Amino acid sequence: MLKDKTFTYRGHTFQVRASLSEKGWAVQVYENERPISPPYKATHETATNFATAGWGHTVEALMRTAQSDVEEEHLPEVKKFFHPK
Repeated sequence: MLKDKTFTYRGHTFQVRASLSEKGWAVQVYENERPISPPYKATHETATNFATAGWGHTVEALMRTAQSDVEEEHLPEVKKFFHPK
């Protein structure tokens, strides 16, 4: 893991983690050390193109999107926390 960010939403603590592989970057959301999202991925080529175009840092953008998906309750696992059947 190269980067992580912890945040709280509606009383639950989540962690967004970014890791580097030989193919690129992967960002995933965890709650209690358990992944609750599919990985958000970008290749090295995509990250370079993103930065070259002046759009910022790919990993930061993926981490913001992952956190936003929790806070907007887009992820099925998050919906289960707050809207049990």
